[in-house]
Amino acid sequence: MRLDQVLLAMGLLLWTGCSGFDYAMETYGDTPPVAFTSQGKAWRIFDKPGDRIMMITPSLGDVAGAGMAEGLTLGTIGDQTAPVTHFRQAASDYLASTGRRCSITSTREVVDPQWEFTYECTA
Repeated sequence: MRLDQVLLAMGLLLWTGCSGFDYAMETYGDTPPVAFTSQGKAWRIFDKPGDRIMMITPSLGDVAGAGMAEGLTLGTIGDQTAPVTHFRQAASDYLASTGRRCSITSTREVVDPQWEFTYECTA
């Protein structure tokens, strides 16, 4: 790979990471997180019922632990983030715990490890 291709790829990665972070801050910056446990894991849920969207991320401790493990092993331990199916299940469990009858209609990665779910609820 040529140097200009490497620099372009690095720039795109940085830009997409920043744009995801910007989106998270603009959309959920004033939404207080709800601590929620599902599947034996702690999660942070940023729910916006009026917009029918939520962002979910592992607890700060889980994120910090995964980052530390990856850093201490110089990346050899690999990504310790749960697969999106775990995020989706936790989001569904959270919605059920609120007493609302909702189903998830779409999934979008905001920035690793944060996922956004759009949902519809019935009366």
